[in-house]
Amino acid sequence: MLPPGHGPDFRPDATHIAAIVESAMDAIITIDHDQRVVLFNPAAERMFGVPAADALGHTLDRFLPDRFRASHHQHVTAFAETNVTRRTMGALRTLMALRADGTEFPIEASISQVRAPEGRTLTVILRDVSERVRAEVLVAEYTRELEHSRSELRALSAKLQETRETERASIAREVHDRLGQSLTALSLGLDRLYQDLERPGPATLAVARKECQSLAALVQDAIKGSRRLASELHPAVLDHLGLAAAVEWQVQEFGARSGLVCHVDVDSGLDIPREIELPLFRVLQEALTNIARHAEARTAIVSLQLDDDHLALVVEDDGRGVVETGARSVGLGLLGMRERLVDFGGRVTLSDRPAVKGARLDVRVPWPVTRREAR
Repeated sequence: MLPPGHGPDFRPDATHIAAIVESAMDAIITIDHDQRVVLFNPAAERMFGVPAADALGHTLDRFLPDRFRASHHQHVTAFAETNVTRRTMGALRTLMALRADGTEFPIEASISQVRAPEGRTLTVILRDVSERVRAEVLVAEYTRELEHSRSELRALSAKLQETRETERASIAREVHDRLGQSLTALSLGLDRLYQDLERPGPATLAVARKECQSLAALVQDAIKGSRRLASELHPAVLDHLGLAAAVEWQVQEFGARSGLVCHVDVDSGLDIPREIELPLFRVLQEALTNIARHAEARTAIVSLQLDDDHLALVVEDDGRGVVETGARSVGLGLLGMRERLVDFGGRVTLSDRPAVKGARLDVRVPWPVTRREAR
C-alpha cells in the first residue's frame, strides 16, 4: 500500500527528486551548457574524494585524466547537439576517471540531457567498476595460467607415452638380443648334449662335460641379463638397502655406461621414508639421462644431504649449461620431476652453475618428509 499522497497519480516534486539524488549509490553529476558542474551528489563526493562545494563551478575535465579530456569534451558536446535524451558512454572501451589524490580508476557512465526554458543540462551517472575490472584481470590471468598448465600437462602426457613406448622397445630388444639369444643357445646346447649322451663312451663323456660348462656359462649370462633388466625396471638395491645406497649404485652404473667421471656424496645415516625414495630415485635417473643426452659433459657430481630443514638432492655437471642447452630440451623432464614430488611439497630448480661451466639441478623436499593430503 502506498503512503498517503503517493497514489498512482503521484508526481515527485523537487524535494523528492533531490532526496533521490542525495541517497543514490551511484555518482550523479549535472553540468550546464559550458560543461560546468551544477550538481554533485554525496556518492560523487565519495567516489572522487572532492567535497561538492569544491566541485561546483568546475568543468567536468577536472575529474578526467589529461589524455582523455579533449576527446571527452568533444563527445559531450556532440551528444548535446543531438536530439538523443540518453546514451551509455564508453560502450566499446573502458572509461577512466581521476580522483583528487591523482589515482585513476575505471568507470561505467551514462549521460542524459534535459532541455528546459532556463537552459539545457546534462547529467552523467557514474559507477566505479574497479573491483569488477580487477576480478576480470584475475580471471584472465587464471585462465591463461590454467591453459598453460593444461598445455604443459598435455605435453607431459605425450612425453610419458613416448617414454613408455621407448622403454617397452628397449625391454623388448634386451629380451630378444640378450635373453633370447642366451636361451636359444642354451636350447641348441641341450640338443647337442642329448645327442652326445646317446653315444656312451669316454670321449662322449668329455665332450658332454665341456658342453655342460658352456651351458652353465650361458645360464649365468641369462641370469645376469634378467637381473640387469629387473634393476632397470625397479632397482632391488632401493628396496633392500635404501635410497642412499641406490643413489651410489645408480651413479656408478651411469658412469660405467656413459664414460663420465662421476662423484657421489651421500649421507648414509639418513632415515628416509620409503614413500619418497622411489620418486627421488626417478628424479635422479631423469637428471642423469638429461646430462647424457644434452649436456656434453665430462663430469657429474651428485649429493644427497640433509640441508637445514630440507632433504637436498643436487646433481651438477660441467657441460654446456642451461642457456646453451635450451629450455625446451629439458623442460618436460623438469615438469615430470616436479610432478613426482608435488605431493611432498618438493621444489625442483635448474640453473647454470655460478662461476663455473655447467648446470645444477637442485631438488629440495621439506624435512621431515610428509605426504600432503589430496585437495
